[in-house]
Amino acid sequence: MPTYTATETGRLAGLLPETRQLEERLRVAANAAGIFYEIPKFGGTRTTADQALLVKWRNEAVDRARVEGFQPPGRRFIPPGDRAGRAAWYPVADTTKSYHGSGAAFDVKILIHSEVTEDAAYRKLAQIAEDDIGLRAGYFFRTGPNGVNDPFHFQLRKSLDTVRVIFAEFAPKATPVILIGIALGGLFALGGGSSG
Repeated sequence: MPTYTATETGRLAGLLPETRQLEERLRVAANAAGIFYEIPKFGGTRTTADQALLVKWRNEAVDRARVEGFQPPGRRFIPPGDRAGRAAWYPVADTTKSYHGSGAAFDVKILIHSEVTEDAAYRKLAQIAEDDIGLRAGYFFRTGPNGVNDPFHFQLRKSLDTVRVIFAEFAPKATPVILIGIALGGLFALGGGSSG
């Protein structure tokens, strides 16, 4: 059984039991492969307000980058007001499309790895998640016109409608734990949100 900080425990508290079990298996397999990660702020279950805040931050960051003339390598210019373009630069799902709100997804931030590059470490972690654990890995997602991925994101292999039904049955039994967990996750780390 992997060990977690109190902050990570709080951030993972609202995950569906299946999601939590798969995350634990991924962590064990990742550690065995020399990859060590944490669950960043907003990396577990999110409220609608959390997701909306991430979308707002994403939009502001992309708009700021555009004004400053920054163009990420391999990504197209984004004209003002281009919602799909913003999502391709900085993947954050709109509140109605995120698996995080139903406890069916989590994000990671790799801290230590033995790969040549950070991208190679995320690719290896994604491969482990897909092939050995049974999760969908955002590293292999292709969103927007340029096929941008979300290397930090992992989710159940179920439809969003299915996970919403499961979460609706799970949430009433777990509400105190979810609320405490989200509060703890939010109190212990200020910054470094991620996608999905």
